[in-house]
Amino acid sequence: MPTVSLYNTGGSYENLESESGIELRGSTIIPSGTEARVLVSTVSGYQHYFRNHGVQTYLAMDSTLSDFNGNVITFRTDSADMNFGIDTNVFTWPDDRIDSGGDTTIELTLLSVAGFRVDQNNATVTFQIFEDDTCSNPGEHTRNGNLVYQFRNGNFNDSCVCTTLAAVMAAYGESATYLKSSSNWRDDSTDYCADSPYQGLSSIDCTGNPLCTD
Repeated sequence: MPTVSLYNTGGSYENLESESGIELRGSTIIPSGTEARVLVSTVSGYQHYFRNHGVQTYLAMDSTLSDFNGNVITFRTDSADMNFGIDTNVFTWPDDRIDSGGDTTIELTLLSVAGFRVDQNNATVTFQIFEDDTCSNPGEHTRNGNLVYQFRNGNFNDSCVCTTLAAVMAAYGESATYLKSSSNWRDDSTDYCADSPYQGLSSIDCTGNPLCTD
């Protein structure tokens, strides 16, 4: 029976555009559509890089959690484009919009590949997921919509928001002047993080601010 191994070709930033670099390599070509099973566990760092959206308290109504921490992922290979193996992007990390404050290391162990015997000497790899969300610059990655979250004291139910004045204006469709003048009746109860560039309506200073209009 041919053998198959798990290889790690490098780390990845946690976003939808970057493939992980995880590969299955067989002693013979692995056909497209071959079923494989991999155990995924968090070794260190943030525990929830598999979330699809936001944070626990800010999930969209139609969103789902894909938290595979310590669980088995079953997938089918997608192409046979290597001489003795196959690339797969099944381990591409979605961006979670969370500024976790550090990177995460996960461990992947190849459990089975249909039609192949797993090489136990090359069945486990560790993989680094590089954090790329920053509360102090929430607009750095446009896919985040100028919105980043933080958890406080490790409490997944206690989160704060990082955003920019421009993002708030875009959401309301109003100028900074109007937001400020309307603050006496507009209720902004959002809990902004300490290093968020925007700290709420009362924090708007229109002195020399090009975002303000008369």
